[in-house]
Amino acid sequence: MDALHRKIRYAEEVDNPLLFSHFLSTDFNADIDNDGYHEQCLVTKIEQRACLLAQFELLLVTLSDQSIPMHWRLQCLDHINKPLFTLQRLVDDEDSAEQVKGLFTELKMINQSLLHSL
Repeated sequence: MDALHRKIRYAEEVDNPLLFSHFLSTDFNADIDNDGYHEQCLVTKIEQRACLLAQFELLLVTLSDQSIPMHWRLQCLDHINKPLFTLQRLVDDEDSAEQVKGLFTELKMINQSLLHSL
């Protein structure tokens, strides 16, 4: 797990919400920057989907982790739609459509659980 993923997953910089912008601004043709904020994600749809799914899953796991401060979890909730909607735009077959539908369902359930805990 790289440093940026770790910072988000374990809320290591809870006063730095810009981490989410850096994390989600993955350029699918970019190399790793000196600041470590961009991963290399190549241009095929399969690779794009893999990167977006990894973003979604990291935010979802963090959002679900009750040991993480609530304001950080809410930041995850605020940002999780970006990779999800981008995945939705990449749907081009029944399997990818079902996968995205399942992710929306999973997010809805987690969201309801989170709102009940507020």
